[in-house]
Amino acid sequence: MKLSINKALNKLFNSDKENVSTDIAEPSGIEILYHSGAFSKEWYLASNPDVADNGAVPLEHYYFNGHLEGRSPNYLFDPQWYLDEYQDVKAAGAEPLLHYLLHGESEGRKPSLYFDPIAYKKQLSLDFNDSAIVHYLQNSLAPLASPVAEFDSTYYLETHLDIKEAGIDPYQHFMLQGINEKRNPSAAFDLQYYTQAHLNGDESINPFYHYLNEGKALGLATSAPDSVLGSTVGNPVQPNNMASITAAQNAYLKPGPGFEDFKYGERTHNPDVKAIAYYLPQFHPFKENSEWWGEGFTEWTNVARARSRFDGHYQPHLPRDLGFYDLRLKETLVAQANMARNAGLEGFCFYHYWFNGKRLMEGPANMLLANDDIDLPFCLMWANENWTRTWDGLENDVLMAQDYLDEDDEAFVADIARHFADERYITLDGRPIFFIYRPGIIPNAKEKIALWRTMFNDNHGFDPIIYMAQAFDDIDPRVYDLDGAIEFPPHKVAAGLDSKAQSLTVTDLDFMGHYPSYDEMVERSINDTSFDYDVIKAVTPMWDNEARKPNKGMGFIGSTPEKYQNWLASIVDFSKKNPVQGSHSLVCINAWNEWAEGAHLEPDQYWGSAYLNATYRAMNNEEEVKGKYTLLLVGHDAYKHGAQLLTLNIFKTLKQQFGIDVKVALLSGGPLVEEYEKIGDTYVCDGDVAKFEEVVIKLKQEAGLTKAICNTTVTGRIASALNRQNITFISLIHELKNLIKEYGLEGAANDIASHAEKIIFAAQAVQDSFVGVIDNDVSDKLIVHPQGIYQELSRNNNAAKELRTRLSLDSDAKVVVNVGYADLRKGFDIFVNTAKVLVAQDPSYHFLWIGDIEPSLKHWLASDLESDLLVNNFHNIPFTNEISLYLEGSNVFAMTSREDPFPSVVMESLALGTPVVGFTGGGGFTELLDIPLNGQAVPMADIQAMAAAIAHEASSNTKAKEEQRINDATNAFKWSDYVFSLVEYLDPSIKRVSVAVPNYNYEHHIEERLRSIFDQAYPIYEINILDDKSPDNSVEVIKNYISKRQRIVNLVVNEENSGSVFKQWKKGADLAKAEYLWIAEADDSADQFFLSKILSGDKNFDLAYTDSVQIDEKSQHLADDYRYYYDAALIEKLDNPKAYAGREFIEDCLAVKNQFMNVSAVLFNTNSIQNCLNDNIQEILKFKVAGDWYIYVQMLSSKTAKVKVLGESLNVHRRHSGSVTHKNYDVQLKEIERIQKDSLQCCQNKSEKEEVQSEYLVEVKKVLEG
Repeated sequence: MKLSINKALNKLFNSDKENVSTDIAEPSGIEILYHSGAFSKEWYLASNPDVADNGAVPLEHYYFNGHLEGRSPNYLFDPQWYLDEYQDVKAAGAEPLLHYLLHGESEGRKPSLYFDPIAYKKQLSLDFNDSAIVHYLQNSLAPLASPVAEFDSTYYLETHLDIKEAGIDPYQHFMLQGINEKRNPSAAFDLQYYTQAHLNGDESINPFYHYLNEGKALGLATSAPDSVLGSTVGNPVQPNNMASITAAQNAYLKPGPGFEDFKYGERTHNPDVKAIAYYLPQFHPFKENSEWWGEGFTEWTNVARARSRFDGHYQPHLPRDLGFYDLRLKETLVAQANMARNAGLEGFCFYHYWFNGKRLMEGPANMLLANDDIDLPFCLMWANENWTRTWDGLENDVLMAQDYLDEDDEAFVADIARHFADERYITLDGRPIFFIYRPGIIPNAKEKIALWRTMFNDNHGFDPIIYMAQAFDDIDPRVYDLDGAIEFPPHKVAAGLDSKAQSLTVTDLDFMGHYPSYDEMVERSINDTSFDYDVIKAVTPMWDNEARKPNKGMGFIGSTPEKYQNWLASIVDFSKKNPVQGSHSLVCINAWNEWAEGAHLEPDQYWGSAYLNATYRAMNNEEEVKGKYTLLLVGHDAYKHGAQLLTLNIFKTLKQQFGIDVKVALLSGGPLVEEYEKIGDTYVCDGDVAKFEEVVIKLKQEAGLTKAICNTTVTGRIASALNRQNITFISLIHELKNLIKEYGLEGAANDIASHAEKIIFAAQAVQDSFVGVIDNDVSDKLIVHPQGIYQELSRNNNAAKELRTRLSLDSDAKVVVNVGYADLRKGFDIFVNTAKVLVAQDPSYHFLWIGDIEPSLKHWLASDLESDLLVNNFHNIPFTNEISLYLEGSNVFAMTSREDPFPSVVMESLALGTPVVGFTGGGGFTELLDIPLNGQAVPMADIQAMAAAIAHEASSNTKAKEEQRINDATNAFKWSDYVFSLVEYLDPSIKRVSVAVPNYNYEHHIEERLRSIFDQAYPIYEINILDDKSPDNSVEVIKNYISKRQRIVNLVVNEENSGSVFKQWKKGADLAKAEYLWIAEADDSADQFFLSKILSGDKNFDLAYTDSVQIDEKSQHLADDYRYYYDAALIEKLDNPKAYAGREFIEDCLAVKNQFMNVSAVLFNTNSIQNCLNDNIQEILKFKVAGDWYIYVQMLSSKTAKVKVLGESLNVHRRHSGSVTHKNYDVQLKEIERIQKDSLQCCQNKSEKEEVQSEYLVEVKKVLEG
């Protein structure tokens, strides 16, 4: 046994003592490690697959490279931690493991946080020279002592028998896997308690590491005060534990920490994918159930008897919003239909019970057929099993047999066909879809189903699409000549998974259930994607049939709404990429209301509507609002070329204008890295795809990263890595086919085609070129969108004169310009030869190249450049930041490139009024030259034609043409529009928001207002700050804060005070270019999620309103909301947040008094507010007090108008003493009467409303009169 380093050295030197020379050389460090027993070859290769892939010798790799890269030689030694902890070792440049073995352990140093050598030696009374870490590693399968006090190996093995039986190192299992499975390290350390008590429930933080690193020193408790976890499996339920067991069970009878109300209002659109939820029609009494199980039995009888059987076992599942409903009542089905449709479901799949001509539980489906006013698409699944006492565990006790008699065929087909005839029945291309649960138990199924198809066609005129459920190991629909299959989880995807419940604290001695991990089932499903036939994949929010099989149930541990959402989103994505029946994308959900199987979307007491909200988000590709909107921008390197500068400017705009939390990953470095780092977090991956993937994993964990924008084909090299990490991304392609092939990027291009959500091209020619490289048709992903101009172009009326002065040219000199790195691809040789032609014809021509010249090309063309013809007429200057002067001051831009996708400089030239001449086939930019105003395209490399075109454009250009060119290009190539479009392509749920900030004399509050805007979680398209000539220091405060925060805004300062806040509102509306407008008054503030929550769910509104927190002039809290002021009707609507009809809302909430307390609490539809202000501005300006109320009423008076309300206080309203609303009492009364009168036009019961209005006026008069 190799315990002592001295002994290891002895073995090395004295293996044959008589023959050892007395002057033998001392062993090298690597030899010491080899003989020490502290280096694990198996661990090193398993932890570092790249080492195995490269065929390196593990110990050599570690000794010479690995420790420098922070790679561990065994799971207990952390070289990076060791060097960080012991700076003297780091300063000495010692190899950390060797130092630890020779010196560190004897000096009392630890190898990592996870091993305490001193305590370990004390437990076993080891010799001082024996190595504690080596001893532990050699006995790790059956440890003789604890590696740290917090880990009890005996407890871990006895509690988790699967680990013991597998013969696995318990501590290694815990550190690498067990902690993620929430397996406790000892009886005294409750991981879940620690996470909730000390880490705010943040499961991304390792509680064991946190305790060792921080918590231990702080004295943090590792378990509840009166709680010690049991030390064996299936802990007996002791009498004194019953109270805590009951308390744990009762926890599920009330809202839990993840409880949510439904957030998304009424259905406004249909998702791209149709989701069908399985529906159990069992929740009503019927004759047979009463006979079999007792009078009045329904499924609720089973549901209510469920009990929690182990720690964390969610039971019972009890309904909330709909209660223990009765499906004999129409209102129940109506409520279910509304709830499902609002959550994004297409409809229900009713289980259909038909036994030899006998129907059971047919009431709900019959009710639906009889009431065509119920908005509920539906289909049927024939539950074609025998009806047994399954729920009581008596599998063979048949209550209702299923015999498939030939004489029943026509009746069966007719019964199904009457459902097909309903207009709401779900069809694909006019064909009804029908599911059979278990075709495998139908005698001669293939022939029988073929017969039914014929009968459907001949007798009823239907050609149904028939799918089977994948269950009971019956998977392939082709066996039965069926059209496809539907998944029915947990069937198939959970087959063979091990139970995890026994590793938890079991609270019932009789428990015999089987409870695998929900995560493992999800992983199985997501990876099961290869089919040779049509499959509609399915998910289940949670599943647990404890209610039907008490103490012997099956379920899944660890389901949460977030996990379910991610699973459903993945399946939605699969369905888009793998449509059934040619073009239809569907998913199924098990189930809507299988309460006794713990599988339901209907709200329950513990989670509320959290699973419904998760369904909505997954179906509509929306992210839950958790923090700042985050995405990753990927560039291939940081050299100063076009694509890289494009990435840099996209980064700047996303972060500084739109306020997105952007992280940049550069596959390689370059001189621009510092420029990137000035903007934000930048990761350079040194050409290492594995390092890139590590960055992505880190950002997923720390920032919730889910989306990315990748620029250039080169970044296709990491497309598979993004796909592995479930990151949705779009790719921007600039390279043409020849360049892609020249650099060997065909594989990268195909990876982009396979994995990107969308692929964006600057021009059709670039798209066509890319399509010529890839293997598969991905036309549905391809988008052409010119990239826009990121340079800030400075117009200069004297540009022509200044340029000629700088170049020492005559005032009538004709200047032809080009920009870039002068090589053959850029056609520098053509540019020179064209110069020779034109200068020979007219010496007033001067050719200017801006940028470096490729050295070998410069050498070869030296004789031309230095010739008498060109020596004074050819000019070369380095790249300059004053590019606008040179482009605007030139007569023509000569684009001589042989291949150039869509260079920004072409757009910039046009935007500065300069015409462009280029070669047909030279790139996507030539599409711009199809417009004669912009210039000409001539045959490729035709120098004479190029010269003629340049001469024509120089002689025919006019001031009017320049202005038109400028106007057209400026409108066509708006940079911010382009960059935000990328966000929209990546995430279609994101909408454009303009913010207008009217300011007057708020120097003390404007910083807080801007902070609340800049910190919004939701991206903002533009911010217009409108200062009404404030006499205080507002403008300087604004400028300083903008600079401090590095934000791009539009500051507009009036030359004269407007005299009316409504003029500023109108200016803000006129400037707004986005779909929504937030008029954020300069003295108010807002919650970080103000925009996110308003724009979550229903976005079809003319205006949206949230409640407000109230503060005073000194920011002191006054009130949490305005509910004391609101009337009952508005409070009811705030408690039921959604979009309401405008006229109805006026009658209920705005006809008597203004209950929208602050315009900062409102988000407008921009078109609606623009139309209202344009149509009514003169009338609005007459108001002194109630102009805002007038605007709201006018906007909502339209028959189609909608108003959305949210009950949360997302706005912060600053109340000022002596404000305008507390003065001018007589004016205030007149304005109230005026708007009340206008509002009556929207009221159904005018006389009743007039009475209430009058009563309110009387109250106001009393208040105003004191």
